[in-house]
Amino acid sequence: MQKKKVLFHKIHGRSSKILISLALVCLVLYGVDYFNDMFGRFDSVLLFSAHLILLLFWSRMIFFKSVVSWNKLGINIKMKGIWGKQFTFEKIRSVEITESELIIIGRYGKTSIFDIKHISIEDRERIAKIFDRYCTASYYELKQAS
Repeated sequence: MQKKKVLFHKIHGRSSKILISLALVCLVLYGVDYFNDMFGRFDSVLLFSAHLILLLFWSRMIFFKSVVSWNKLGINIKMKGIWGKQFTFEKIRSVEITESELIIIGRYGKTSIFDIKHISIEDRERIAKIFDRYCTASYYELKQAS
């Protein structure tokens, strides 16, 4: 069985900033009447492209089966389901990564289990690095079973 790749998306990364900036430029140019007078229906193209960019940016969680998106405050994880789960790094007590499961235990004992049998070893290691880097040291403990 071939292992699947996970889409990793850093929310405040360079590609996110470029896409959002491009959409904002399209929206600002849409608001300027100069382009409508000079090029006719150019404003509708600008509005359509701005909405299309924003739609593609925010719908990554729907289009891909396995997605991990994060910033310095929290992480969204979706594995093989329709909906993902969101976690705040400061509220995570421990994370355990085994061959087949990712187990996240919250500060108040709430446990979330993700099936990661279908994910490659490199992607598992990258998920572990994300938790290792961003989780609060006073509550966080990473366990990796071999």
